[in-house]
Amino acid sequence: MLSILTQIGGILYIINRFIWNKYINKRRWQRSISFIAIYSIFTFLITPPLASLFGRTKIQNSARLKPVNFITVFFNRNYVTPELEGVINQCLKENKDLHLVYFDACFPFFDGFPLIPHLSHNDGKKIDLGFQYDFIDSDQYAAGKVPGIFGYGAFVELKREPVCPSTNYPLYSITSIFSPFQRKDLQFSESKTKKLIETLANHPKTEKIFIEPFLKETMNLTSSKIRFHGCHAVRHDDHIHLQIR
Repeated sequence: MLSILTQIGGILYIINRFIWNKYINKRRWQRSISFIAIYSIFTFLITPPLASLFGRTKIQNSARLKPVNFITVFFNRNYVTPELEGVINQCLKENKDLHLVYFDACFPFFDGFPLIPHLSHNDGKKIDLGFQYDFIDSDQYAAGKVPGIFGYGAFVELKREPVCPSTNYPLYSITSIFSPFQRKDLQFSESKTKKLIETLANHPKTEKIFIEPFLKETMNLTSSKIRFHGCHAVRHDDHIHLQIR
């Protein structure tokens, strides 16, 4: 489970348990604290430079670019290729009034290692970005904010029937489990989200952008890079899937 969630957690747990069982033989809570300490050292100090050997870089957070929560960082789900980070930074450079919140990106090591539950976040070339939002009561820009603590599940139109019926595709709307935990003071900003997607689509390194078809139609987006992801994946009316070449 630790390997599924964090990639490096499983092997570090085995090493930690072996050392304590063989040489130290202390109480279980002490072993747990030791594991958390070792994992934290690897996550924040050792993994970032090692990831560069695999063509990955840890996303550099800033006032205008940040993860949806600390878990994304602590679980090593915030690694991309330098090219993808360049696309994101270029987008911010061209739109100095926008802030970006990212959800899941990729793990630091090895192409092909799955980032569960995603189907394709396994090579450093994919990232999920939050939509843009305004405050409902003032219509002012909610810079760097998204409705939920995990981002996923804040569907733009909760009353709209999804493209793929849950009876045939049970995983399509699985992120609806997070819907009851969304904050209620934010509203989807069509104009700002359109501006963000168009900037990303215009970048020559961008290969695909996934959002729901009705959103592409509503925002009058015409780029052929903006596509429907299919019924085998989760619905995309709560985030943007960006993928580069």
